[in-house]
Amino acid sequence: MITKEQAIEILKGDFSKVPLNKNDTHSGLFTQAFNMAIEALRTLQHYKDLEEQGRLIESQYMAGETVWCLQEDYEYNWDVAGYKFMGICGDYIIVTTEYIGMTFKKQLDEMCEEVAAYGSTDIYIFHKSRIFTTKAEAEARLKEMEGTQE
Repeated sequence: MITKEQAIEILKGDFSKVPLNKNDTHSGLFTQAFNMAIEALRTLQHYKDLEEQGRLIESQYMAGETVWCLQEDYEYNWDVAGYKFMGICGDYIIVTTEYIGMTFKKQLDEMCEEVAAYGSTDIYIFHKSRIFTTKAEAEARLKEMEGTQE
């Protein structure tokens, strides 16, 4: 089986980077490369269809990844807190608290059970300007904010 990189070279007409094994032929390798290209185009079309339906979201965060949020408490004090990323809605990021000792999938199952039993669960929504990939980035932004308030 050839690699994706080799298939690209073959489709460009360059067989020099693909070693021929005992039973390989150029036409056999081209057929493999062609079939890989067809499959890639089908996958691309699938994602294009999702995009056209508004069902494809591009995000710098993965579901369940910790993101760092600037949050305000009831006394209007700001601090940094880590939450699990859940999704995006326009300019807003949807997050939840972390359930210690659970995979994110297990946590989602548990959250569904909480909603069924109690009618609610912990989900928070922050503007994207208050979300950071690292705690250090969030803390740096918090210091900037504190510097402008003095």
